[in-house]
Amino acid sequence: MQVVFLDSESSGSSRYTHHGADIHEYPDTAFMDLAERCRHTDAIVTRVMPLRREILDYVTRPRHIIVPLRDAERLVEGEIAGQLEIQVHTVDSDPADWPSFKAEVLSIVRSLLPEQ
Repeated sequence: MQVVFLDSESSGSSRYTHHGADIHEYPDTAFMDLAERCRHTDAIVTRVMPLRREILDYVTRPRHIIVPLRDAERLVEGEIAGQLEIQVHTVDSDPADWPSFKAEVLSIVRSLLPEQ
């Protein structure tokens, strides 16, 4: 499973494996980089960057989007995600509390992985 964090609190881009998932974190994502970063991923995590129809139509593979609960409506057009069969997962943790937010996201990612 490929997972991309579009706006993490890491000081630079990083890539690592978590329980078999390939995770790529970016500290921020410019709109012009959004489609390329999302194109080959199974799950997209965003705290800031909204994912609109033009991006979701272009990106062929994501089946999951993970966002903060309080910003879900602003970040993802739920009706569009539903039409494209993309499941939206929400995180209760405050996105400003990066360690808690990230831990909850990684818990969701782990739950999405096939049983080993």
